[in-house]
Amino acid sequence: MDPTPFPSSSSHLRRKLPPKDSTERVVVQTRFGEVVGGRACTGAAVFLEVPYALPLGRFQDPEPLPAGHRYPKKEYVTESSYAVQPLNDGQAQGSPFQDKVGRGQPTENPLFLNIVVPPSFPTQRNFPVRIYIHGGFLQFGSPHSLSSQAQFIAAQRNEIWVNIGYRVSAFGFLASDVPSLSGNYGFKDQWLGLMWVRDNINAFGGNANDIQLTGLSAGAHSVHQILHRVSLLPDGEMAPFQIAVLQSNAVLTDPKTPAQLRPQFQALCRGLGLDPDDPDILTTLRDSKKVPWQSITRLIETDALGPLGQYGTFRGCLSPDWMITSPDPMVRQRSGAFSASLRAHGVKGIIIGDLMEEWYLYSIAHPISSTEDILPNLNRYFPDVVSRNLLDRIGGSVAMRTEREKSQRKQDCSVKF
Repeated sequence: MDPTPFPSSSSHLRRKLPPKDSTERVVVQTRFGEVVGGRACTGAAVFLEVPYALPLGRFQDPEPLPAGHRYPKKEYVTESSYAVQPLNDGQAQGSPFQDKVGRGQPTENPLFLNIVVPPSFPTQRNFPVRIYIHGGFLQFGSPHSLSSQAQFIAAQRNEIWVNIGYRVSAFGFLASDVPSLSGNYGFKDQWLGLMWVRDNINAFGGNANDIQLTGLSAGAHSVHQILHRVSLLPDGEMAPFQIAVLQSNAVLTDPKTPAQLRPQFQALCRGLGLDPDDPDILTTLRDSKKVPWQSITRLIETDALGPLGQYGTFRGCLSPDWMITSPDPMVRQRSGAFSASLRAHGVKGIIIGDLMEEWYLYSIAHPISSTEDILPNLNRYFPDVVSRNLLDRIGGSVAMRTEREKSQRKQDCSVKF
């Protein structure tokens, strides 16, 4: 599957776009140099895969682009890459893979932005900015996905739309206390993407004082994680957005600790034929020649990591460099300190909603065939103590429903006789 230059890069939309030999280009000057984009059939200016951070390597934090960094001279009009990820995405069964990730090749460096600007640019400026974080359980997806295409909405609503690429699955969220892996790499990627937009969107005609951050499903969970990050910013430092929109997900409980995620780390190592207690285990895991990314994704796809493959789902964790344990995030949220801090850091509003039928996607992705399957599936997302409390409540509800049904049957029988 060869990378295809824009405008035909979005051919998976199955819509008529300009011919690929179109020469119209749009040039902007960022603090890192010139960025050349193209125009879609709507007239929207499109800049694809603009880097926002330096990748330091596998299972390591990203770094902001240094002041002296210069973009290579090229046209940013190609869907060339997407985050490496497992292929066992149950919710996408039956859909063409390109609809989910775009036209390109997998990479461990998906730290880029897709920026779509209204057709009236550069004549008009000061557009509102909408930043979108894609969903996919934090395991799958791409800013090139069918649902992330923004050339139509940007033109219709006269808004700039920015889609953030970030690391997913084990590459974005593997964590452990021993050896020390802080995790949350995907969230840290997103954060640097937001900072880049705040500092550079003016070059694309955007208003940095009118930025809305929105996310769907895992993207909404990411937005909530980012809100917690904002609430702990130093006094006087403002959020890189003013409005947050959570579409069908959130941080429901304190995430797991790195210690609670150690069994997952160990299971991954053993599945790869490695000793998790080897003093050089991190060096080995980070070496793409010794451990190709394909070996990691294929292992996850087998569902062999833990009961029902529960260790194949990688999520965020509590860590001193992202979501700290003191003060407790959920206690702080309930106390009102969380919202007060958000206001102090410039967040003016938060909108939360749910997709009515999203539960169905989870039933496809992680089917439950018996009551024994419930706990392992809950443990994909929650600490064990939370999962067991939920299971107790579910069990109580089931028992009450069973008793009601028995009582109803007795009443029905008494009527018949």
